[in-house]
Amino acid sequence: MLLFICIICSSCSSNGSDKQVKSIIAESINKHNSENVSDDVSTNKKTIVFVGKSEGDKFIEEIKKNIQKDCKEKGYNFISSNSKDSNQTVKYQKQTLQELAISKVDGIILAPASSTELVLEIKKIQETKIPMVIIDTNIDENESKKNGLEKIPFVTVDNEKSVYDETKLVINKMIEEKKIIKPLIICGDLNSINAIERKDGAIKALAENSIQPVSIENGNWKISNGYNITKTQLQQNKDINLIICGNDEMALGANQYLQETNRGDVAVLGFDGNPRTIEAIKKGQIKVTIKQDQKEIAKASLQSIINSIQGKSNSDIVNIKTDIINSGNIH
Repeated sequence: MLLFICIICSSCSSNGSDKQVKSIIAESINKHNSENVSDDVSTNKKTIVFVGKSEGDKFIEEIKKNIQKDCKEKGYNFISSNSKDSNQTVKYQKQTLQELAISKVDGIILAPASSTELVLEIKKIQETKIPMVIIDTNIDENESKKNGLEKIPFVTVDNEKSVYDETKLVINKMIEEKKIIKPLIICGDLNSINAIERKDGAIKALAENSIQPVSIENGNWKISNGYNITKTQLQQNKDINLIICGNDEMALGANQYLQETNRGDVAVLGFDGNPRTIEAIKKGQIKVTIKQDQKEIAKASLQSIINSIQGKSNSDIVNIKTDIINSGNIH
């Protein structure tokens, strides 16, 4: 670790080739392949680093790809860094941010794996005056105040309202059909504010109709957990007929078990709007998902970090519009 310091020397040296710069940068984020560093890395360009979550996070990966494309068009070096082990993502992000604090890169776009555990590392970044933009999961407000963090531009969606709206849509239809609703909620990592907001949106929609969840489970965003939680809960509670998932991966896991056991009577709700979920909606296997526009999130986050690099002002929060996707409006 602590190899990011090499970037300082590389970016200041007119003798080092761009190929060498690319190699050093790739090594410095412990990724010994070229996928994480733009092909056109150059010593005379400013460098933006994207710190993602874990490999396999389809939603964040799509945002990263769009930022990389936009960086190239706008003339910036692009580096991405993410954990290979989803169980070690917070630790990996801590180490990466520690490296970045001494690397003097020009800007950082961070998708935090925790709302509370990266505060000290972010504080150090702010002390070095490296601009940062946060996407997807915000930093806990109380922890920010306690540690004296300055405001960080945050690109997001209205998670609570989005899940509230999709849950209301589905339960209203089920009530019209005179069904007794027995919901299971499978949350994302509850150390993340966006997971909590999505859970709260579902609970609010249910409570307005005096419906109590059969169970609320932490699926940690993983497709395998969606599958296993659904299997366990349906074996224990066969009357569950609604599964509200905090993301599409968990919804796809839940759907897989339902398909294996011929439980087409169970309505599954997702969040993200990834292509596999769209296909499952077309097949009538998943009822609804929330479409987050990864291209718009990428565009807004990159523009925010460029504004900061150029000394321009930013909005504290940029809310990106979401859309409910179901069989009635799918293309």
